[in-house]
Amino acid sequence: MGNFFKEFTKNVHKHDDLWDVLWVGQQFYQLLGLSPLRYRGQGKIPVPKRVPWGAIISSVVFLGFFVVHSVSDLATINSSSYILSNGFRWFQQLVSVFTSLVAAINAIYCKKIARLVFSLYDFDLKLSAIGYPMDQKSQNRWINSAALLISSFLVTLSALTAYLTIKISHGSFLKFSWAECFNGILSSVPIQITSQVFLVISGHYVNPKISNCNTFLFTSQLFPTEPEHVNSFRLASISKNRSLLNERIAQIADLHYFLIQLTARYNGIFAVQLMLTHLGATLITILSWFSVYRAVVSADGDSIFVVSINVSWSLYYSVYQFMYTMMGAQVSFEAKQMGVVVHKAIEIVTDEDIRDVLLLFSAQIDQRCPEISCQLFVLNGTLILSTIGFICTYLVVLIQFDLTSNV
Repeated sequence: MGNFFKEFTKNVHKHDDLWDVLWVGQQFYQLLGLSPLRYRGQGKIPVPKRVPWGAIISSVVFLGFFVVHSVSDLATINSSSYILSNGFRWFQQLVSVFTSLVAAINAIYCKKIARLVFSLYDFDLKLSAIGYPMDQKSQNRWINSAALLISSFLVTLSALTAYLTIKISHGSFLKFSWAECFNGILSSVPIQITSQVFLVISGHYVNPKISNCNTFLFTSQLFPTEPEHVNSFRLASISKNRSLLNERIAQIADLHYFLIQLTARYNGIFAVQLMLTHLGATLITILSWFSVYRAVVSADGDSIFVVSINVSWSLYYSVYQFMYTMMGAQVSFEAKQMGVVVHKAIEIVTDEDIRDVLLLFSAQIDQRCPEISCQLFVLNGTLILSTIGFICTYLVVLIQFDLTSNV
């Protein structure tokens, strides 16, 4: 065990190979019995396995948290505060429902996710084989920094939510009989337990989607468009060898087609999850900011504290969705820039053979471009503006209905 943690610390500290870090991390989950994947010998080829026994242990651990959550529900149902009796309770249940749905779908696609992870690893190998390795240090540093910030934010929010639960339950819990408390727990715990079981079974219910998006983000920059990277395409060993240049362009075209296939498979696996995530984040944001309006117009002193926590959670989900959307937008942007570079190359190349290869590659880029979508909408900058308009519109509608009901 000591050697295992030593190897894990060494790989994380060096940031030299993302797949080594993920592999050692999977070994850790496998030792705990939580990993949905296993590996052949000392290799890094993921193979799906059946439901791990660790799911049962994790469910028991989460049971305590859900008991507290159920008690807070009992305390808020009969509260005189609109924010406590409706906003906070609805917010928590909405998060639970969407989380369980996304986790359940990820569990169904567990085998396909494992194959996609292996395909991404294979894509890295092919990319390195032709002399275009990914900048693993930069990618890992970005991922680890983002994970650290998100974890810190979640720990802070969880602590504040726990404090809110204790604050609400204090004095109110004693007014209920044990039978009523037990019935309340039984009514709300099953969906929470089921949600967490699905989360554990699905394994990478968040991390693979983030790592896959990051992989698409960095591999889509196959043709760097910044001036400082242009010299990478002017290597003397290639420019003086026409056959090698033709072969290199054909290899890049094959990798581009492979990338298109990967994005199509990614969309096929995560289409429903992306749609549910976007819908859930949007609804949570609308309810949270509507609760801000209710807290401002009401005289409830505790409402501001409750609303601040709700808004913080909604900001977390909104930033999470914003990150996905911006990554999808970056993939689409780099695909367009790739086409621009190839078209410019066609204009300045005089060799007919190289020109023909570039024309074929250009036709492939024009006909099929990698893009992240959920079949209903494409994740790009337009989606962000549309979502902001959607949120503002329905906030106005809710406020108008609330004002009408008070007349």
